[in-house]
Amino acid sequence: NWTGKTVENAYGEYRHRGKRVVVADLPGTYSLMAHSPEEVVARDFICFGCGETGQKPDVTVVVVDATNAEHGLNLVLQTREITGRVVVCMNLMDEARKKKMEIDINGLSDFLGVPVVATEANSGRGLTMLTDAIYRVATCSELGAGEYRMPYPEAIEKAACKLQENMKHDMLLPGRWFALRVLEDNESFKSSYKIRCGGGESWPDENAVTAAQAELGQYREPSILQEAIVETIIREAEKITAATVKTAPKSNRSLFIDRMLTSRLVGIPLMLL
Repeated sequence: NWTGKTVENAYGEYRHRGKRVVVADLPGTYSLMAHSPEEVVARDFICFGCGETGQKPDVTVVVVDATNAEHGLNLVLQTREITGRVVVCMNLMDEARKKKMEIDINGLSDFLGVPVVATEANSGRGLTMLTDAIYRVATCSELGAGEYRMPYPEAIEKAACKLQENMKHDMLLPGRWFALRVLEDNESFKSSYKIRCGGGESWPDENAVTAAQAELGQYREPSILQEAIVETIIREAEKITAATVKTAPKSNRSLFIDRMLTSRLVGIPLMLL
């Protein structure tokens, strides 16, 4: 996300196994909840594809900082709810080793249901495996495990299920994910959907939405519903990280330095100095 790129997509290409591969570099983002222009651009491209051609991506590659895997997994899980055609690139593995972190790449792949590739972009390690994984998913020789089902609270699940039963959704997107965006009253998604999908004739009518909202109970307020959804995703990322990432405990020396640098007595004078 270089200076001046703002929220535009950039394009490049490479060749692999005789195929021309076009790469769209989306704006840097850590979420698809559409709280910023970057998130809206990234979400809409994954959902609806290129605005000029309408072609949806064959593969979505999510690049994760291996030294902060839990943070990156939030974006991975949000992307997995939209599509199974995902490859996770676990980058900066060399930095993770320096921090004495161990990441179970195969275990991560099992949890997420999609290929996970360890890379070190500075040295080029793992990039051939990454392009191979992209090729396999793009050509359907290796597919993800379908829709990722996040363990949302029961009331949210019931409401989403009820809305799915009563809507004429054309299934361009996973029905459960689509229903949750409708229940959230996500205006940016609604606007994008109507622009990209022929005026939004398949958007659920108000009666169907009201009937589904009645199932939400304590989550009926859109802000509370979204908070519960985000909380669920964070907990899921924490669970996966706990099972697949091992971090060496800090030494007493490191803990001492941390305490000094973050204390008011010593830390503030050092910062000013």
